[in-house]
Amino acid sequence: MPLTLTDDKKGVSFAILAYLTWGLSPLYWKYLTHLPFTEVFAHRVIWSALFCFFLLVLNHKFSLLKELKQKKFLPLLATTILITINWATYLYAINTERLLEASLGYFINPVLNIFLGFLLLKEKLGKLQWIAVILALMAVLNEVVTFGALPWISLSLAISFGLYGLIRKISPLDSLVSLTMECFILTLPLLMLVGTQFIKNENTFLGSWTSSLLLIGGGLLTALPLIFFGPATKLINYSTIGMIQYLAPTLHFSLAVFLYNEPFSKGKFLTFIPIWLACFLYSYEGIKKRKKN
Repeated sequence: MPLTLTDDKKGVSFAILAYLTWGLSPLYWKYLTHLPFTEVFAHRVIWSALFCFFLLVLNHKFSLLKELKQKKFLPLLATTILITINWATYLYAINTERLLEASLGYFINPVLNIFLGFLLLKEKLGKLQWIAVILALMAVLNEVVTFGALPWISLSLAISFGLYGLIRKISPLDSLVSLTMECFILTLPLLMLVGTQFIKNENTFLGSWTSSLLLIGGGLLTALPLIFFGPATKLINYSTIGMIQYLAPTLHFSLAVFLYNEPFSKGKFLTFIPIWLACFLYSYEGIKKRKKN
């Protein structure tokens, strides 16, 4: 008898693949920091759209585009705006050597996920999970007190992706169809931007085969984890996704501190302590619930 995976195990596998890819992606994007930010972002979206469209045809899902006529367009527009904010902020953090702040954002995101799950999906939280939420707020407050400003990169990444995943979870649309349409909605104005750059001879695409291949590959790197992430949100609890998500910010943190030598001051350390403790408490509470069930 062939071995088959349960929906729960499939969902966990998809989530791990998604967050492992996201966690290691700065290694790739660092090779593109010498190119104009707007051009990198534009090509990231355009090639993602083409790759997703190819997958739709390959998986015989092209007919599912008809679902858009029958279901509300507003959630799709909302996810498009949210993923635009997330992608742009993430690239900006890498370009400006602020990967550590991106790491903090994605550490906050799992705690935000459990709060969103409680607030909007009626998922119950244990006492330790409530403490985790409070600790996350303390971490943000420490940033404000220590550095005199909100950690806008961290909060933008956490909030945009938290809401994106939530809408994806409750959306009736197929995950690949949603991602394809999100990319195509963004592609229309970005093609005009790229066209203008070509006319003014301000583009770098096709000027160097290395840079051109990296720009094309950025679309693949963008689409793949989101393709994994879509099914994961459908197959497992949103709070479980929050636990697995620790993988990406842990890798981001390690790369920022140990490979790219970003400054890790005492103030930053005091910010990460309550976040790490919040992640531990939430994971412990989740494990207790699983054993009980």
